[in-house]
Amino acid sequence: MKFYEYINKTLKEYGCRKAFGVPGGQVKPLWQNMDDIEIITCAHEQEASYVATGYSKASGELVAVITIGSPGVTNCASGIASANMDSVPMIYISGQPPVRFKGLGSLQEESQVNRSFDSADILKKLTKQTIEINNITNAAQIFSDSCKKALSGRTGCVHISIPVDIQAMELPESELIHKKAEKKEVAIPNLPKITKPLVIIGWGSWQAKATKQIYELAEKIGAPVLVTSKASCCIWGEHPNYLGKLGYGYNPVLEKFIEEYSPEQVLVFGSSMARKNVSESFLNIIKRATTYLYSIECEDVTFRFPSGNWIQVDDMASMIKLWIKNVKPSKQKIHYNLKTVRENQMRFFSDNINDQDLMAKAILELNNLCDETCVISADAGNHLLDAAIMYEPKQIGGMFLDVGIRAMGSGPCTSTGMAVALRDKFQIAVTGDGSMLMNGNVMAVAKRMNLPILFLVTNNSSLGRVRIGQMDEQKFIGTDLENIDFTMYGKTFGLKTYTASSIDEFRSAMKKILAEKKTALLELLTDKDEIPPSLKGKPLF
Repeated sequence: MKFYEYINKTLKEYGCRKAFGVPGGQVKPLWQNMDDIEIITCAHEQEASYVATGYSKASGELVAVITIGSPGVTNCASGIASANMDSVPMIYISGQPPVRFKGLGSLQEESQVNRSFDSADILKKLTKQTIEINNITNAAQIFSDSCKKALSGRTGCVHISIPVDIQAMELPESELIHKKAEKKEVAIPNLPKITKPLVIIGWGSWQAKATKQIYELAEKIGAPVLVTSKASCCIWGEHPNYLGKLGYGYNPVLEKFIEEYSPEQVLVFGSSMARKNVSESFLNIIKRATTYLYSIECEDVTFRFPSGNWIQVDDMASMIKLWIKNVKPSKQKIHYNLKTVRENQMRFFSDNINDQDLMAKAILELNNLCDETCVISADAGNHLLDAAIMYEPKQIGGMFLDVGIRAMGSGPCTSTGMAVALRDKFQIAVTGDGSMLMNGNVMAVAKRMNLPILFLVTNNSSLGRVRIGQMDEQKFIGTDLENIDFTMYGKTFGLKTYTASSIDEFRSAMKKILAEKKTALLELLTDKDEIPPSLKGKPLF
């Protein structure tokens, strides 16, 4: 069996169905022989890594990225780092020139000679593991172990660098037999004694496929539910126990409720308690309670919240199911009307929207326009802040706030990957003019595959979030993005495009788009001095 055949076979066995990448001579043997894996060609390696990330986040599957080495690796670095930070199970395969040419100055070589570099060195801190295969004798075992590594414990990205000649070599017969890892029985922690609980859902809950069970548990024990911004996909706006958002959506109305509610136990599922989600004032409230933090790893959690009780959980879904089965329904029901609290939070933000705040008004209007098939996403910029606070998905999986290293330009790509995974949903990629200038070419993939996705481009002719930071000096340097026609940009890829400069035009265009739910672009022309409601009255940078 050739090594490329083994790679194809092994990826399939580990549940990988899609590979994203850019072809090149260094990966030709593999690229030409992925018979069981659908390869989706992207315009740029960074685009490929972001699209793959979105696909895996939506599908929950192991995903592959394939590029040449050297420039392919450096182009991929941001997306790979983002995927690993978000615990995305990914195998990144990069090529190299033949082993015998290493260090001799081949085109796009990797070595330690003449200021060159090895991709494994570059990606060491950006991945769960990185390894270079330079011998066929143990290549199969290394690749199989790498797939296990990507999927075990806290999942993540594993990088494998494979020279082009090794990809096409015949594997030794002995290499085709591997020891299967024994499945360890793990004790399930007990549910602590509950009197007055509060539940926090983090991104790890989505990764563990435990979100619905956590809401069921919350209902049974009478606990209000908060969701971190990274876990926006876990918001269940119609659930009676859903209370609100941490991070971007945190607000005085919510804090007042939590202060008055004064929880005695806080159950945190799959959150690292990062400060972007947990403010100092919120921490001061929950420190008065007994806090239990359930996650796979403890290093980040215990460092950020040392007063909490960390409990390692390898199978969160099974743990919650067992708890639901054994716990008695709480006699003390929530005596607060959480729906009213949620409505008051939305009113707090909407009251800060002025007539000229078209971006915020448009995001708010999406609540009325979108049905349960719509999935909203946002990457980095003012549009992210508006989406995070103004949109309230009714069902689980209705919104993803692109996180990772919080890179501009990631959103159009990750939303495209989600559209590949979820053909029965309609993706609305809320993005900005700056982000589209970085990775708008991903529209080629969306159109070629006829994906159900709208690129909603908020065009304020500036790098708006940076511009807001310059307002205190009224000195705007290098933030203007004038005279860019994104509708024309979309048309070059064959997309149906729309333009709106008022809320009525936006509403009219969205109704047409949602009636068809096909690949489209809507350019929303907004004021470059619009400030998101969540920033008004605060230091602007």
